[in-house]
Amino acid sequence: MSFYFTITTNKRISYNDLLIELINKNVEIDQPEILQDLVADGGCKFFIPYRSTRGVTLRYENQEYSIGLNVVASEADFELALNITETLSKYTGALILPEDRDEPIDIEILTKDYSQKWIDEIKLLGIDIFIEKIGMTGNDLSIGCCYMMYSIGPKIHSQLDSSSKESYYHGLVKLICQTQFFDREKYAIPSYLVVTNKKTDKKEKMIVLYPNGDQFLPVADVLVIRKEDDWVELPFGRINEIATNKFTLIDEQQYLVDALSEAEYHSLFLAARNILTDASVKNENEEIAETPKTKRWWQFW
Repeated sequence: MSFYFTITTNKRISYNDLLIELINKNVEIDQPEILQDLVADGGCKFFIPYRSTRGVTLRYENQEYSIGLNVVASEADFELALNITETLSKYTGALILPEDRDEPIDIEILTKDYSQKWIDEIKLLGIDIFIEKIGMTGNDLSIGCCYMMYSIGPKIHSQLDSSSKESYYHGLVKLICQTQFFDREKYAIPSYLVVTNKKTDKKEKMIVLYPNGDQFLPVADVLVIRKEDDWVELPFGRINEIATNKFTLIDEQQYLVDALSEAEYHSLFLAARNILTDASVKNENEEIAETPKTKRWWQFW
């Protein structure tokens, strides 16, 4: 589910000037480095920390502003989208075209028809996808939130009340709001290393875990743990097998890791190595078991 409001005009505005005009003064954008720029076709997300889930997308392309909402948008996101739409309409003097209308409308109709009642009706659209795809099949779903991709799977589903779409929606919104806004000054966000797997010839994303510093671990293919000139490459999906109380899950797969001492880091290195050694021995045994035995020259085939 997505929903868009569009405003056709050649009058431009900067992200900063738009923020100044909004009712809520706590609104942020996901790319603060472009704050003074005019709203452009690349766009960005507007959000309210600890109240937004998906945020509100805004872009300007072909003389048209596009204000977008997506599935699992919080009520705060809906209110923010309506406020952005109204503010742009006032600033440009242009009418508004909601996605579900054939003709543009003015601010008065926007305020009357796109009220709390409308929010209550549309906010639940698409929630059944999460209940069915995760609750019934055990799959993971990833959605773009305010800062990052957010992964939702069986672990998160088990914490939610799926007896109704409304209870599931409110539980999921609350969980995302509580976990996605971690302290980005405290936790370092690592860059990916992209390498080619020699066995599969496929490119893999790697991230390196370091000691003596707080760190965010985004979803990757491999977690690298180094010890002097040696290192281990642990499949990302097996981090839970070595995670200690220094690891905090913020969604289905991604972790915040509080600073590890050298001793704690070394223990993780050894634990990861043991996992890989056990997996290697198991694979070798399976290969031996699957290898057909050579028959004696006199045995019938």
